[in-house]
Amino acid sequence: MHDPTPAPAGADGHEDVLWRPEARAAVVIGTAFFVAALLVDAVGPGVTMARTAGWGCPATVLVLVLFPPRISLAPGRLVVRGLFTTTVIHTDQLSALQWPADVSERVVLTDVRGARAQLDFCLLRANPSLWL
Repeated sequence: MHDPTPAPAGADGHEDVLWRPEARAAVVIGTAFFVAALLVDAVGPGVTMARTAGWGCPATVLVLVLFPPRISLAPGRLVVRGLFTTTVIHTDQLSALQWPADVSERVVLTDVRGARAQLDFCLLRANPSLWL
């Protein structure tokens, strides 16, 4: 069975309202780390091209780690778009819904095709349109 490419949520879908501020915060934190590292270098041994590149790599990794997945809901499917992957959960074909038994506070959704996504409770509290 061929799965169509997930369309972005529009008039008939819903998107995570916290994604833009969280993505912006990830970029700001990575940039602030990079600028702070360059300022420390400017006071100490001096800024060189090699040291700038050396601080740029961990700053980029920090942005990649902090960058949130984009979650949208369209009729019949939940789409989770990460930096490198896209997972489509068919909500009309759910096979498992696991509530956390520990402090992780993540709901795990699995459909009959084997697609799996973890949703944070904070995401569900901030976006009632995703679950109502």
